[in-house]
Amino acid sequence: MGIISADDFTLLKTVLINPNDILWTPNGQFLAIYNNKLEQYSWNAATKELVIEHTYPVGGYNLNMHGDGEQITFTEKNSLNMYIMNPNTLQYEDTTFQLSYGNGVMDSSGHLISYDWGAFSIIEPNYGAVYQSKNKLYSNNNWSYYSEDTYLVPKKVYDSASQNYKMIPVLVQMTIPDSDHEASFTTVSETPVYPAVPVTGTILDLGINFPFNGTTLNEIQITDQYGDKKLFFTGHPETGIVTDVPDAIYHAVIGSEIGKRMAVIQFSNIKNSWNSGTLQIIFFEETGEIVMQAETHQPTTSMEVYTYRHQGNESYRGFPSGAAQSINLVKDSFIANRGREYISILLKTGNTLTAPVLNAPVDKELFDANEDEVILEWTNSNDSANYDKQYLLLSTDPNFNSYQQMDVTGQTSYNLSTLPLVPGTPYYWKVLAVNTATAEIVMSDTQQFAFKIWTIDLAVSNTTYATTLAQVTLDTLNLSYFQKAGVTVSTSPNPTVEDEIIVVAAPNQAVMHNTINGLQPDTVYYARAFATDGTQTRYCQQRSFTTEVFEHRLQLRNVNFSPTVTANVYSATVPYELSVTNATYDQTKGITSAELWVEGDPYAWGTDIPLNVGLNTITSSLTDAVGTIHSTILVIREAARLAAAPTNVTASAGNGAATVRFDAPADSGCYPIDKYVVTSQPGNIVAEGTTTEIEVTGLTNGTSYRFKVHAVTAAGDGHESALSNAVTPSAGQVVEEPQTTINAPTNTFDIWINGDGVKATNLNEEWKIISSTEVEDIKLEISQKAWTELFVPQGFVQLEHQGIEYRFPVHNVITDQMKQQLDLSEQSIYSVVLHLQVDEQSIQPGSLPAGVVSKRKLIKLKLEIQAGEKSVVIERFNSFAQLRFPIDTTDLTTAVRLDEEGIVHIPTKFITQNGSPLAELSLISNGSFIMIQYSKGFNDIQGHWAEKQMQELANRRVIDGFANGGFQPNQNITRAQLAALTARALGLGEVSYKNRFKDVSPEAWYANELEAAVAFDLLQGYDDGSFQGDSPVTREQAIVVLNRIAILTGIRTREEDALSALTSFEDASQISSWAKADVGAAISAGIIQGRSNGQIAPQEWMTRAELSAILYRWLLHTDRQS
Repeated sequence: MGIISADDFTLLKTVLINPNDILWTPNGQFLAIYNNKLEQYSWNAATKELVIEHTYPVGGYNLNMHGDGEQITFTEKNSLNMYIMNPNTLQYEDTTFQLSYGNGVMDSSGHLISYDWGAFSIIEPNYGAVYQSKNKLYSNNNWSYYSEDTYLVPKKVYDSASQNYKMIPVLVQMTIPDSDHEASFTTVSETPVYPAVPVTGTILDLGINFPFNGTTLNEIQITDQYGDKKLFFTGHPETGIVTDVPDAIYHAVIGSEIGKRMAVIQFSNIKNSWNSGTLQIIFFEETGEIVMQAETHQPTTSMEVYTYRHQGNESYRGFPSGAAQSINLVKDSFIANRGREYISILLKTGNTLTAPVLNAPVDKELFDANEDEVILEWTNSNDSANYDKQYLLLSTDPNFNSYQQMDVTGQTSYNLSTLPLVPGTPYYWKVLAVNTATAEIVMSDTQQFAFKIWTIDLAVSNTTYATTLAQVTLDTLNLSYFQKAGVTVSTSPNPTVEDEIIVVAAPNQAVMHNTINGLQPDTVYYARAFATDGTQTRYCQQRSFTTEVFEHRLQLRNVNFSPTVTANVYSATVPYELSVTNATYDQTKGITSAELWVEGDPYAWGTDIPLNVGLNTITSSLTDAVGTIHSTILVIREAARLAAAPTNVTASAGNGAATVRFDAPADSGCYPIDKYVVTSQPGNIVAEGTTTEIEVTGLTNGTSYRFKVHAVTAAGDGHESALSNAVTPSAGQVVEEPQTTINAPTNTFDIWINGDGVKATNLNEEWKIISSTEVEDIKLEISQKAWTELFVPQGFVQLEHQGIEYRFPVHNVITDQMKQQLDLSEQSIYSVVLHLQVDEQSIQPGSLPAGVVSKRKLIKLKLEIQAGEKSVVIERFNSFAQLRFPIDTTDLTTAVRLDEEGIVHIPTKFITQNGSPLAELSLISNGSFIMIQYSKGFNDIQGHWAEKQMQELANRRVIDGFANGGFQPNQNITRAQLAALTARALGLGEVSYKNRFKDVSPEAWYANELEAAVAFDLLQGYDDGSFQGDSPVTREQAIVVLNRIAILTGIRTREEDALSALTSFEDASQISSWAKADVGAAISAGIIQGRSNGQIAPQEWMTRAELSAILYRWLLHTDRQS
């Protein structure tokens, strides 16, 4: 990534506000928080104004965003509560988190990550803290959401080379223990204890060569001043550290390698009090770093330490227990790093005490959640005369950076209430014996225990087409602990209690059996057992199962059908020859009731059902002991297949007659051939016969004739052949004229390839130019005569060159504007020139976007009109051209057009012809085209019903997603997104925006793609001149646009088929009258299939996933053509 400069930014607006904090979310919300209010704005890109949407009557600071802006957190100024708010619904979601001053964000699982001056916490909503630590390694401010459970955090580090502190950004990933585990014990590292000597004089030999401010420091002077202990750095009389008077001072050197040793000075019992803590000052010989820290086993919250360079330049340091700060002398001041990691060290200050021994519970013991208390027991063998205090420390942190201290002097046990303890969380404990007079401390080893998280298990068995048996097991001794338990089931992964199918039971037994009813046949389901205790709901690991295919569904004679994407709806296509079927069902399966309908009317089982050409709807309802299943089969009977065209038609002339010979059609269609019909041109003189040689009489001598032939069957007139050669009957000798490739005899060429004259070939009544040159790059020139007489009537030009086929439209190619540019008049002569260039060299590295790979040939197309010395390039067509060429691999994703701005997706189909793979491109303009390989994933579509379609469109570079790596498939599509995605799918590219809508500025991200979509009449604006790009789109509105795409690309449906397609949807009456024809046509063409509940839902919003699925079907549609 390049360096960002000021030139990369554009000033949008200067806003005269002075809030405590601001936040801009990806969905376009701008938030500003003050002491007494929170304001929510939206940005109007057209007017470049912030528009106030809502004011919340609560203020504070520390605005943060959860995920993509669905949740906003901030700290309320007066109560210090953490507020959670949804800016989309304008509602508060929770206000239960009591914080100190600091910062907090929400992770993607909904946990609050809180960092204040006292502790780092992970809090579960409506439950409490699940993790706490006082390790201040990271900065307590400016945590920024980066991706799922990952945050960008400032971290302060000391750079020994520059002897200064630097703030660097690091990525921190938050992990919460799996709630399905009973507890997550850890390995505990005991605090190292080092022998030390007491400091009694005023001069202390550090015992190391400490680098300090350009000199080597070996001594510390310790003096009393105003009731404090003052450490002077020898040789630097105005530089020192001041702390309160302790009970004792100890010193030790740790390590033996010169240059890498540590000198530790320990001030035990500051203010001559155990509860005021112990201060440790550590000198690092290698780095010149000084670390001050409050020893973690004494519960101070207010230790006061001053550092100063000279009188009047003092700096106060505050130390709670377990906190550390690194200080360095920089110029004239000590600079502190509050985020220094605590170093686990304790100096042994005597030899009279023996460490207590923990007896019960045993290390890592698990207790059931219904225990009221835990009895902690230990042995202390010390004589009571040698110590005066004994403390029990309890913590959720194995390093005891934060803990609860109980004075247990004279005791060997402690009854610990379990009420405030969290199930599944390890609790660490140790016992300390203390002689406060000598500041001697001894401590036991650390042990840990936990309460079982109440776990849940689920087993699924005996699955039928409509039911399954669920067994829920609750692992607890006190079942009254739970308020509710059961199973939740969904067709989407990780179902919750809010999903569609839920079986709830009172948890009055350890094992519960429930039958889950109402399932659909042949469907994958996901299930999780759950239980709630009133404060939280827990789930077991997910189970999946697939229901059986419904064994009793109706059967149709000679019809093989398969399921569609809609539950219990099946489809089949049968040939025209199958005109009758009948319906049956298996009567041995316990069916108690069976009903049948054909086109909505009741029908008798086993009787003949006539099949009409087109759509036939057959529905059944079968009931057994489990329930009733409704099934629908959509049978499409193909139209009668006509006879193919006869081939090799030739003619020979006679006197007022001609003899026409031909080969019979390769396929006679659905019926035998009854006869052949020959028709002359001109004159439309008809002759019939049953053989492949027919004489046509009644011709006029001296007139040139050509003939075409078609077969006739019971299905009707078959396909016509190509025209025969031209013959001229005469009264004298017979004149036979050879077949020609131009409408009239000529000795000159009207088409040239690379300067050599060629002739167009008529194949199946289509004129095609076939190149035989071995040169890859060609220049095709079509004269005005050939253009107007051959190609304008048929509507397109078709070129075949070395396996490449290019077919482009001619309608309105030469516009009035072009004629003016070329100064064309009625007498002017012009030609149409196509340049086709093939570059076998692969694309150079770096010329394609990141992740796009191509080692295929580059095909360049340029079309222009030439008149004399002038020429005009044809940039775009009014309808689609078609480019087809062979490919050597099937692992490609799509074709793209290379533009100055990058690459543009081109609609691409992959087909097989004569066993060889081909790529078929639909083009709206000429240019340079290449096949690519590309893959892009999203982090929120796994398991989604439209995952395949969304992934395919992403690989084709039609959809791109959001900055956080997601696609938000269930988000409603907007008009702006609809315009952009349809333009990309069609390969329209970007067209310079013409300011046609008052609320869309040229800088809008979708402006140029909108212009392209509007140019092809896919979308329009409103009567007031607006487009309203941020408005959501109903399904019927989107379907109308998508059907326009289908029509533009050659997918057409008969009106009667469109209206018939609507009859199978029960909510078709909800479709607006102006949209019915388009919706029906889209359904009939197979582009729209309806939702899984069998409804069109025309008035509901269309989602991003639904639009992706429809565009995917269009791209693969077999009838899509130029």
